Amino acid sequence: MSDRIVMYSFTGITIGEARFPDISPFNVKLQAYLEASQADYTVVTLASKETTPNPPKGKFPFVKLPNGDLLPDSQIIIERLEQGKDAKDQLDGWLSQEQLAISNIIRGALDEKLYFILMYTRYVEEPIVHKLINKIMELVLPWVPECCNFILRSVGKYYRSWFVRSCLKGQGIARHSPLEVRKMGVELLKSVEELMSSEGPFFHGAKLSLVDLVIYAYGNTCKLHLAAAELTPDSVEAFYETSQKLRRHYQHMDALLTSKLLSKVQTSLEIVR
Repeated sequence: MSDRIVMYSFTGITIGEARFPDISPFNVKLQAYLEASQADYTVVTLASKETTPNPPKGKFPFVKLPNGDLLPDSQIIIERLEQGKDAKDQLDGWLSQEQLAISNIIRGALDEKLYFILMYTRYVEEPIVHKLINKIMELVLPWVPECCNFILRSVGKYYRSWFVRSCLKGQGIARHSPLEVRKMGVELLKSVEELMSSEGPFFHGAKLSLVDLVIYAYGNTCKLHLAAAELTPDSVEAFYETSQKLRRHYQHMDALLTSKLLSKVQTSLEIVR
């Protein structure tokens, strides 16, 4: 039995000279955690030729633990792995109770609100998904004849966009106007920026903690969207790019992690802007 953790995710993305570890912030968050905690792990993507088990709870990412158990959900996985460590070795082990509370609030705001705002950008306001879907369909339908493949990709593109729009409407974010959604996202990021340490380079100051990995993951998604399409100057992504604290934080995390993440993701889909 291997002691290595196997992480299952989507795929890397290449847009021009820019490379991204994954299209999902949850996948990036989990891989960033595995890297930051110096875990022994490997990444299996949909673009690789390896067999992927059925995802528990039907979503990515998930991992296969050394004992063979499949564990879903980036946050559940991180909490499970952290619980197996001594307190002094946990990434949040050095934080005060107040800092832990702030970190949990920030993570919840990003995972449960900013995620849907960014998906609104991707699927509703600026359908970046149309640039990704053909490539993604090629991963799951490599055996389909070209004539059928074209039809399935075309139908899949619009079905996926319609399905996600319906989900976002059910969640609530797609019931707002683009201007209202952008304002919500910018105000949320302003709050994150206000709570960040002015000393840096990390959110709470001189040491890395779990909230840094969450902020980095959403910064990665913002960067991907900016590379894939022309967005309005008042977009959430544009604010992230121009915010002094957030930009400085991302630059530091990027230098610390991105090349290591990319080295573990052996496959990357090339998207033409």
